Amino acid sequence: MAPASIEAVWGYRVELDGAPIYFGIGSRRRPEHVRRGSHNRALRLLAQKGADLNVVMTDRPFATRADAQEWERDMIAFFGRRDLGQGLLFNFTDGGDGLSSADASRINRERAATGAHPFQRSDARAACSERMSLLAQQRNGELVKAGAHQFQGDRNPMRRRKAAGVKHHSQLWKPWDRPQTTAASAAAWAMAAELHEFFLVHRHKHRIPWSSIPKVPSRDAIQTIARWFRTGWEPALDLDWREWARAYRATTQTGDLPNGANPSGS
Repeated sequence: MAPASIEAVWGYRVELDGAPIYFGIGSRRRPEHVRRGSHNRALRLLAQKGADLNVVMTDRPFATRADAQEWERDMIAFFGRRDLGQGLLFNFTDGGDGLSSADASRINRERAATGAHPFQRSDARAACSERMSLLAQQRNGELVKAGAHQFQGDRNPMRRRKAAGVKHHSQLWKPWDRPQTTAASAAAWAMAAELHEFFLVHRHKHRIPWSSIPKVPSRDAIQTIARWFRTGWEPALDLDWREWARAYRATTQTGDLPNGANPSGS
């Protein structure tokens, strides 16, 4: 049997709300890759929307890559592909015929160098965008039926805009208390006062070394916070932020988040 290392081939499934939506094979680091940005566009879109994707690995690696491919084909055949109307899976192939990451990267570089990569053709990009749009519409429809859509009912910004008498729904919220704010982003905004002090010390530099801060939960939120700092925003002088930050620190002790922050993303 292959050793449990990066070179070993493992099987994995991606679950959403406890149901399998994707099967694949790869290295032991595959869960990290899926959460960081899957090569599968449907999974990547779900992750960007804050879906709670759970990656479950097989108990042990397969003896050979052929065994792993056979397992993948069997799983996809059993659960069925969503794009063919046969099941729930976001797999776009029947499995087993994929390349290793190294081979796929090499072939894609060669195709791109000669202008033969399919995504270099506008018609292929348009077809892919249309397919992903249909998947997103289907997913949003499922959320609406379950009553879980972020803009459903009282969370609808149009209703709040009308009640507040403002022209655009973006005026209803600050970046730290928007409905789609993730737990990691909210935690980063709660550190705005400390981050502002760091900004004042390093603002004369060509590039502020945000990466040297060890415990920032969201690097993406840092970029937004930095843009606010550059406009002259000071957290200590913003009464709205100070009130929100106090509520955040109090509610996070109980596991809740203020103003409906979404705990499933980052």
